[in-house]
Amino acid sequence: MQARDSAPGTPVRLFIDDLRRLRHAAGNPSADWLSRRSGIKKTTVETLVSGQLKRLPSWTDRVEPLLRACREKVRAEGGDPDTALGTVRVWKQAYDDIQNERPARSPLPSAAGRAGPTPGDARDVPGPSVWGGHLPVRVHFMGREEELRLLRRRITESSHLPIGIIGQGGVGKTQLALKYIHEYAPQYDVIWWIRAEEPTLIRSAFAALAGQLGLDPDDRPVAESVFHRLRDPSAPIRWLLVFDNAERPETLGEFLPPHGGHVLVTTRNPEWEQVGVPLRLDTFGRDDSVALLQRRVPRMSAEEADTVADELDDLPLAIVQAAAFMAETGTPPDEYVALVRGRTAATLQQGQPTDYPLSLASAWNLALERLAADLPNALQLLFRCAFFGPESIPRRLLTEGDLPLPGESADVFRDPILLGRAIRELQRFGLMRMDSGSATYQVHRLLQSMLRQQMTEEQRSAMRHDVHLLVAGSERGSPEDPASWPRYAQLVGHAEASSLVECRQSAVGEFVTDLVRYLRAVGDGQSAEHYTRVAPEGAVREPADSVSGRAPSSVGNTPSAPSGIPWGKGAGDTDWRRLIDQLRRGDCVPVIGSKASGGENSIIDKLVRDWADRFSYPFDDPWNMARVVGYAATVHGGPETVKALFAAEYQSRRKQLADDTPGVLDELARFPVSGYVTTSFSDRLFQSLLYEGRNPSRSSPAWWSEESSPKPEGLSEPTAERPLVYHLNGFFSNPSSLVLTEKERRSRSRFVHGHPYDSGPFPLSVLHMLTTRPLLIVGYAPDSIEFESLMSFIEQIITRSNRRRHYMVLSDVSTADSTEATISAALFYYREQFREWNPAIFWGVPDAFTRELLLRMGESEWISTSPRRGPARVPGGE
Repeated sequence: MQARDSAPGTPVRLFIDDLRRLRHAAGNPSADWLSRRSGIKKTTVETLVSGQLKRLPSWTDRVEPLLRACREKVRAEGGDPDTALGTVRVWKQAYDDIQNERPARSPLPSAAGRAGPTPGDARDVPGPSVWGGHLPVRVHFMGREEELRLLRRRITESSHLPIGIIGQGGVGKTQLALKYIHEYAPQYDVIWWIRAEEPTLIRSAFAALAGQLGLDPDDRPVAESVFHRLRDPSAPIRWLLVFDNAERPETLGEFLPPHGGHVLVTTRNPEWEQVGVPLRLDTFGRDDSVALLQRRVPRMSAEEADTVADELDDLPLAIVQAAAFMAETGTPPDEYVALVRGRTAATLQQGQPTDYPLSLASAWNLALERLAADLPNALQLLFRCAFFGPESIPRRLLTEGDLPLPGESADVFRDPILLGRAIRELQRFGLMRMDSGSATYQVHRLLQSMLRQQMTEEQRSAMRHDVHLLVAGSERGSPEDPASWPRYAQLVGHAEASSLVECRQSAVGEFVTDLVRYLRAVGDGQSAEHYTRVAPEGAVREPADSVSGRAPSSVGNTPSAPSGIPWGKGAGDTDWRRLIDQLRRGDCVPVIGSKASGGENSIIDKLVRDWADRFSYPFDDPWNMARVVGYAATVHGGPETVKALFAAEYQSRRKQLADDTPGVLDELARFPVSGYVTTSFSDRLFQSLLYEGRNPSRSSPAWWSEESSPKPEGLSEPTAERPLVYHLNGFFSNPSSLVLTEKERRSRSRFVHGHPYDSGPFPLSVLHMLTTRPLLIVGYAPDSIEFESLMSFIEQIITRSNRRRHYMVLSDVSTADSTEATISAALFYYREQFREWNPAIFWGVPDAFTRELLLRMGESEWISTSPRRGPARVPGGE
């Protein structure tokens, strides 16, 4: 008799499956609860709702008591039993139809209109004949109507690809998939839900599906057997497979059917965007949050619901838990908000909905445990993100800036590869969101709060201070420059959230000063006053002149600055602080021009011009040493003879120079820098390094011919104790390096206009310095051929790979009538010219730069009192 036939696709099997779904639709009450309410033994209840019955159960003793108990549960949860489960009358009618062998319809509203199959032909059924797997409950779901329509459109338009519902934990990915199933069930013959966390769970689900499809075991993998049946053209089936909570795409590779039906994947891992068609799911809209809260807690006002939703940042699972907790305990909304703020983790453990396997706090803690085992660096990144604001975090704040972070636990901020891997893992576990368009990241404020509360006070202090260093050490530009304001606007929220103003480190105080200047520049005087008032005493210095950007010290028009050029224009306190910190750490490469060589510059200039006259140099650049001496070599004795003669005359004239005043080269030699680059032929830097007790080596590029190329000194890796001085243009103690022959000049030209990695004239140590460290370019006039040649070289090798903040010390001392206006125009011109390179430009002669540098570092520690050089003179000194 058909009524007793429980084979797949028969009316009895459909009704047995409806009994199993009945429990889920009622909120998944426990077997104990159903037993007490229905009067049915617990073991019998478990059999009824297991889907394993072999025949139709008794209506009076089994079905009706179970149905009424489930209706009671829905009513207790605030729902409508008729809407959620269907009326008792409809269930009785479906039962009687099966008994009387009439076409039956499912009594569940979610499958309304689905006719039962006629014997032997399940394909005529306009709804699923096979429906199951580990199908969760849908009782709490509401909203997401627009996302549901979008999901349907993507499924129908992209049936050959899986559709990935992607979002952080607790945003309702599973519930959206369930809503789709219940909304569009009549469109499918087979719907199967698969827990996809582990391959073993997936295989188990496919084995259960194979049994429902009536497949006999064979030698093929079970998934392959299922795919073969689903794609059988002789008996076509409309099918939907849902892989819930999938992790890595490669885990599902062998289980994804190639075509012929629909596949839904719910996941936190954004890697699924590259595999299928993504549907990004974010938090609730505020209206949905308020509606859900008021439905579950009718006494709650719209204003109270808005406050709760705001505190929970509209995270759906958090909203559901809050509603359940307040409904079950009678906790007032304001008290619940206070609990969330004070005891986030404990509060988020409460109110776990029956349709979610873990509470929000438990889900997060499970992910944290996995991270601790798999990639501790990702956990270190997340810990520090807990002290940023809930606003988006720019990527540049997650890389160590000019203020180094202490300890190995901060390695993730120093290594871009390690940082990228950590970010991917945090996204995979749904703990961080990324906006690829703006290169920003966000951690949910509830997770931030939970992490902070789980730390010890010592841990909180250390992590907060690291964030102070990341924010204060980031590149931001001048606070008076409107082009920099968007960066400052991003930093304000993170500075406030981390209580950065309370930090007593001087370098962080420099940032607070810049922040005050920015706030004043944009007209937010109230916030500027707040920072000035609450900062530690002395942390905020009175800002520089907001128009000129002049440094705050009283250097003014220094005696050594020709034509009254004001020192310091174009660079602010932040740039000074950053440069000083990098020099002290040796994390900088000074690039030194001939104007930093003191009196030697005038000797070289006069010697070259004398030679131009002696050999009747016919061209219009009599100051060009390489060309003048090269020309002399063609008319007098050949290149080697002329090179030696020129070097000898230089040394003779140099002996007449008595310049013992400390200059920029002498002071730069005192820093623990491991490498210097210079276009000057002078040996003074080398001599200064020797005087400081260091053991320098020096070398030049390998574009000379073999017979005239200077042998590079010091092939070992440079260190602070054994630094390298790299002469781009040769040096006087090596006469053969001073003048290029025509052949050598062509070799150099090919290098300068080609790619340095291809021609390979540099040692790897020099390439490493030039491509990884900030440069301090000092001793150049911006309109000189020397500077033009240097920048042509730098643009070939530096700007392609080195995006650090670099520094230029420039001055045009040839202009006798330099004024504020002409200097401002020059600064604007050079900023525009080097916009892509984005350097900090200091305007002043090298000696004035040296004095200002020493003043800012503290003259008692740094100003030399060497008998050889004498005490450095400072503005206002005797």
